[in-house]
Amino acid sequence: MERSACEARDSLSQVKPWLDDQADKMDSFVEGFQGNGGDRYVEEPNLHHDDEENDPAAPQATPVPPSDPGSDSAAVATCETEHDACVDRCERRHPGDDYAQAGCTSVCALDRATCEANAGVESAKPFIKREADRLRDFFDGLLEEDAPAPPPSRPAPPPASPPALGTENPDGTMDL
Repeated sequence: MERSACEARDSLSQVKPWLDDQADKMDSFVEGFQGNGGDRYVEEPNLHHDDEENDPAAPQATPVPPSDPGSDSAAVATCETEHDACVDRCERRHPGDDYAQAGCTSVCALDRATCEANAGVESAKPFIKREADRLRDFFDGLLEEDAPAPPPSRPAPPPASPPALGTENPDGTMDL
């Protein structure tokens, strides 16, 4: 019985360092993900904690590009540039710590996706507004009580008389 207990204790003593290593890696990832602050990305872009305000290595939320209907590719390029800068900041902030860099670059990827989604919404706004105005005008005209009467329809053409017997029909046939 003592031997079994001793073997169990030896097995557990080999697992503990591995578990400690895994816990350290997870802590490192979470630290990189939170960026020593966590909720600065919730409300406003470019919102920083006081102690990180002047830190060039601090991850920063990506700003929404300006709204210009023809600037889809420019907005995406801005998002890409901001993403690349964020990844660079992560590498400088967490040198040699792959897990912290992974957490930090996860935030960069999230910021880029948010930036590109916002750019898409901004570029779609003029189209959506134009189509909404057209739909509203259509229903206003359809439901308007004082709408003018529809234009008169064309008068019906006079009935065509059948061709006389022995004359050629328009399709080239002849009635007998």
